[in-house]
Amino acid sequence: MIRTAQFKRHLRVAACAATLCWLLGLAAAQPAQAMTIVISPGATLSANSAALAAFNRAANQWSAIYTDPITITINADLQNMGSPTILGSTNAVVLQADYNTIRNAMVSDAAAEPDDTIVSFLPTAAQFTATLPANFSLGTNILATKANLKALGFTGLDTSFGVSDATMTFNSGFAFDYDRSNGLTGGTYDFESVAAHEIGHVLGFISSVDTVDQTSSGTISPFTLDLFRFAEGTAADPATQAQFTTFARLLSPNVAANTDDIDNEWRMSTGQSKGDGRQASHWLDINPPIGIMDPTLASATTVNISNADMRAFDLIGYNLIRNDTVITAPAGPINLGTMIVGYTPTVNVTLNKTGTTATTYSVSVPTGLTQSSSGSIAAGTQTDTVALTLQNNAAGTGTIGAKTFSVTVDNTAISSRAAGQGNLDPDNVFNVTATVLDHASGSINVTSGSPNFGNVLAGSSVAPIGFNIAAGGNASTRAGLQVHAVSASGSALTLSGGAAFDYLVAAGTSSTPNYSLAINTNTVGAYSATQTFTTGDDQSIAGHNSLSANLALTVTGKVYAAAALTANTATTLDRGSAVSIQNAAAAPLRATAYIDSYSISSRWTLNGLSVGNSIAPGSGTPGASVSFNQTGLLNGQTFTGLLSIALENDALISGSADKDLGTYNWNLSHAVSGVVGTGTANVASAASYAGLNGISDKELDSTADLLAGTNTSGTGRVVSMSWRNRSLGEASGFADSLSDATTGLVSDVVSLAGTDGTKFVLQMSVDTLGSPTTHFVLAWLDEDDNRWKLAIDGNQGPNTDDADLLDVQKSWLDSGAGLTLGAYGYDPDAHTVWAVLDHNSEFAALEETSVPEPGSLAILSIGAMSLLGWVRFKRRR
Repeated sequence: MIRTAQFKRHLRVAACAATLCWLLGLAAAQPAQAMTIVISPGATLSANSAALAAFNRAANQWSAIYTDPITITINADLQNMGSPTILGSTNAVVLQADYNTIRNAMVSDAAAEPDDTIVSFLPTAAQFTATLPANFSLGTNILATKANLKALGFTGLDTSFGVSDATMTFNSGFAFDYDRSNGLTGGTYDFESVAAHEIGHVLGFISSVDTVDQTSSGTISPFTLDLFRFAEGTAADPATQAQFTTFARLLSPNVAANTDDIDNEWRMSTGQSKGDGRQASHWLDINPPIGIMDPTLASATTVNISNADMRAFDLIGYNLIRNDTVITAPAGPINLGTMIVGYTPTVNVTLNKTGTTATTYSVSVPTGLTQSSSGSIAAGTQTDTVALTLQNNAAGTGTIGAKTFSVTVDNTAISSRAAGQGNLDPDNVFNVTATVLDHASGSINVTSGSPNFGNVLAGSSVAPIGFNIAAGGNASTRAGLQVHAVSASGSALTLSGGAAFDYLVAAGTSSTPNYSLAINTNTVGAYSATQTFTTGDDQSIAGHNSLSANLALTVTGKVYAAAALTANTATTLDRGSAVSIQNAAAAPLRATAYIDSYSISSRWTLNGLSVGNSIAPGSGTPGASVSFNQTGLLNGQTFTGLLSIALENDALISGSADKDLGTYNWNLSHAVSGVVGTGTANVASAASYAGLNGISDKELDSTADLLAGTNTSGTGRVVSMSWRNRSLGEASGFADSLSDATTGLVSDVVSLAGTDGTKFVLQMSVDTLGSPTTHFVLAWLDEDDNRWKLAIDGNQGPNTDDADLLDVQKSWLDSGAGLTLGAYGYDPDAHTVWAVLDHNSEFAALEETSVPEPGSLAILSIGAMSLLGWVRFKRRR
């Protein structure tokens, strides 16, 4: 019974009386012929020629599949069954015999069919077990439709049990479409599909599970189809021939079941009342349907006899037609070679047919492949071509790696026993292989130097930049890099080395030998140059790109003109004089100058500049000057020296070298003046003392000048003057060291050293001048008696006896005395006293109350002690 798709189907069977089972016997082998199904129509069916024609076409579907030499008679008619869900109902004649009788007939029938080997492993009666619910026991017989027993070779059945093998009724309450060749009308049901389904029950597609499902107890014998029914997906589901023999058959409803021949499994319905709502004598109700024995049929839907249907009947005793066609395909693998990701090649595969019968075939390909179409090979044609194309998807060329695709060619001739296995012609299975590589990945790998060579002086030598063309990845996953051509742009550069074009860099390697770029630095300015390589995938690999990928190496930098300096070196610098160094303006780029080092003579100092100071383009050295330290020097000395400044270009600019801008020299000269207090002077041998002077930093700001004299000692001498204040007594004239004839010291006291033993003229300033009778002389402090005396009295050499040269009251230059030892005097206009001396001591200007004659100092004295103080004598210092 078949129902509409939303309802259950129902099947009625007639049992064979136990007393008749002995009539079953094996028939002799019959010559091969097509199975004949005879339709005995009732009055309504006879009157409906379209329905009868559709019924006969359904019968012919089955007759064309099997070679069993039997005739199956079906009584059939159309009537309103009063059910809104039942499309058709069948009462098949069902007989039974003891287990081994029918089991052995099945084994014998399958012996000549190599693809039915599993039938020989059916358990014997002693080995047979089954799973049943409580209150049910296992019988000792096997049930089969009369038509099924005929296929197993049992004869005389029509004589014993009547000619009819089944009675079939179609529900005229439904709208049927009786000719599906031109499509089905919406809302109608395909009469041919319903008839083919009901004939399947007549042939033996029946399960005793339906009996268990509709009753509560009893003894149950299996149908022939039940000998292949097992619990699905459990430990009781056999995987080997041995397990097929020993595992229990499933005769309980509401348990997932399958029909299993070890090589194939097809799921079954589990019971109308206690199971999934579908009679167990059907395939599981799924979409798409497993085959014609699906329990339901939807409107406007066609279902055909499937491989699963044909295999089920093959197992229970029907013999499939064995035609002489064999399809062969290449043994494989068919290697599509190596290609770039995303490439979709096509290969044509030739199928060959042996035998003269036309046949059909299907080609099954996995995801990643597409095939042109399944097809057919006509009787007069022995080959056909199938185009296989790799897809651009994750399973195909959309991802990289080695690809293997299993292709199955199934001879789908109507004699197929199961999926992929037509006739005795097994499936042709071959592999299609391919290797998919990613696009080449290229880069420029700098091996020495830098693409930015930085700042460099014009004309300087810069080390070439070394680089190679690198191909990323490895040869198993990525295409090699085809290097096609190179072009240059921008500032001039020269490419050398590298391979000749056109060449290939294998993935994971780099070009050999390396390239190098020589850079031209003769032009001042910003530098930018680019070497561009045209690259792409290995051109020998299918799907390669068109050499449009560019690899570029851009070299940048700046070329600087050297600093251009000018300096004020044409004049001699005195202290406070500016030191000027000027750098020319940028044109367009000029290096900054840096002070590398400098040297300057002793006592001279360079101000405002130090090592490392920069002179930017267009700027100079503002505020730079020289100074002289005259502290502690005697006035009147002239100090000369030399300032040397070494310069270089910015050391951060390549090509700059130590002192590469040369050295600038300045002459220095300074005459010491205005130094107050203690002072010294270095006087070389034979050099003059003239011009040396000291200025007191004491009470009277006195001065002491060396007006003439030469260092005749034969060695250099240090001449020094230091000052002290006169004592109160020395200033008032009452000091013990002063004679009564004196008023007192009228200058600060200077201590002179370094001229001793050589002749010189010492002049000192007088603070005030008295009346005409006042007399001033240059005095010295005799350390032997601590008395101030006439300065010439301390001379070591003989003083002159010429009275005209003594006590001359004017400038010594005007006196004409020259360097006559012992000459002395004073200049009232210049407020100075002087003497020609050859000894060192403390000296000061002394004021007397009267002008003594040189030979009469003794009579001016009041006492002997005073007289002695003014007696001239010679002594060695």
